Amino acid sequence: MKVPDSIKKKSMRDYTCTDCVFLTLQNAFIKQRWLTFQEIQTAIQKGFKKSGFSDLYVSQKRFYGSPSISASIRRIRHIDMREAYELPLDLEIEVIKKRRRSGSRGYEYSLDLRDLPNHKYNWSF
Repeated sequence: MKVPDSIKKKSMRDYTCTDCVFLTLQNAFIKQRWLTFQEIQTAIQKGFKKSGFSDLYVSQKRFYGSPSISASIRRIRHIDMREAYELPLDLEIEVIKKRRRSGSRGYEYSLDLRDLPNHKYNWSF
């Protein structure tokens, strides 16, 4: 997985909620999956636990509720985060897709980099 330089420079302890949401959506995109807020939260916590952080640290410092995850998704769409995460700067291009879950009132989200013109990474599957 290609990690943007803006995240690579940080230690994992310094990751913001937006960094965690971006990396989670990027990983899900590579696996061609759509995620709900709850699945994003679970993936973030698993990632920190897998990296050796204690359960106490993860439950106290790395729990992000739906409002925080939603705000991070909106923030990823902004120009400053597009620059930081090496995403296309054209705001007409939607990099995070949203769809209604089948049989539910909830939504799923996916980072979509496949159809982006002149993007520096080849994401075709």
